[in-house]
Amino acid sequence: VAVWHVPNDVQLQNWADTAILRYHTETKFLNQNGGSLFHLFKKYPVRSGAGECKADSGPSIPVVYDTGDKDSTTNLYGATVKDQFEPGFVPFR
Repeated sequence: VAVWHVPNDVQLQNWADTAILRYHTETKFLNQNGGSLFHLFKKYPVRSGAGECKADSGPSIPVVYDTGDKDSTTNLYGATVKDQFEPGFVPFR
């Protein structure tokens, strides 16, 4: 799975140059979760009030950064939430 964080209203042909963060997974975790994001989100649905973030989270998969790093990811968040996540992972819940 690859994730790109791109500012709003940027044309597709400019994404590579303007991405704030780009990262991907290398663990083949989808094979263990139905083989697709469709099956993963059936298993771990994204919905309001689904549970407590720290107790009811789905899988959290390590990422390899293509643009950015753990520090730049942390700097994108406000001071009150920086201690609620660990950069370098993509959570699915």
